[in-house]
Amino acid sequence: AGSGEAIVLQAAIALAAGVAAARVREPAGLARSEERTLAAVRSGLATVFGHRQLRASMVVMAFSGLGLGVLTIGLPLWARDALGHSPGAVGWLWAALSVGSVAGGLAYGRHRPRGADATHMALSALLLALPLLALPRAGSLAAGMAAMAVAGLVLAPGIIAMFGIRQRSVENHLHGRVFAITISLNAASMPVGALLAGLLVAPLGVHHLLETAAVSQVAAAAAGWLLLRERPEA
Repeated sequence: AGSGEAIVLQAAIALAAGVAAARVREPAGLARSEERTLAAVRSGLATVFGHRQLRASMVVMAFSGLGLGVLTIGLPLWARDALGHSPGAVGWLWAALSVGSVAGGLAYGRHRPRGADATHMALSALLLALPLLALPRAGSLAAGMAAMAVAGLVLAPGIIAMFGIRQRSVENHLHGRVFAITISLNAASMPVGALLAGLLVAPLGVHHLLETAAVSQVAAAAAGWLLLRERPEA
């Protein structure tokens, strides 16, 4: 249909999601905080940056998000230059990631291995580097889809573990601000990764650019383990 039509479709889906969300009403009788907005922001930031595991989860997902942002720029170029496909073929790669992520999330929820959430989160980032490193070496779209499916398989447990940390690290009344702060900061890392990819693709080339997505996962795991080794708990 064309890239312009695809963007319009995305906008239409977002609009439909907004309409659906607007129909959801808060349950009656919920206790409401009288805390002022700026005070809530300060307490949320203090909570996030003052808790070792929350700090680690945010840094891990930020580094990991940089690599995923690189993929948004690198994958269409790789599909075109290395595989001879239309850049639109990348949709199959992202679909494979989604399928792998669903499978990984279900498997992790059903047979969760022993260990702390923080360890699982950092290990997930480290394992994610392997299929991303194999991706630019794939010789076909099918092989690329297989690499992305494996990436989704190991990515999902890390995301689940990350949310587990954020749920159990603070009291219930702090969940809203902690989730809002950490997710907002993590979400910012993907466009930053895309920006860096746009600057680096010419000097590095597409294959080496995609390798930086794998390197960012190793950096995420290393940073997470370093922060988790901090003593004492802040």
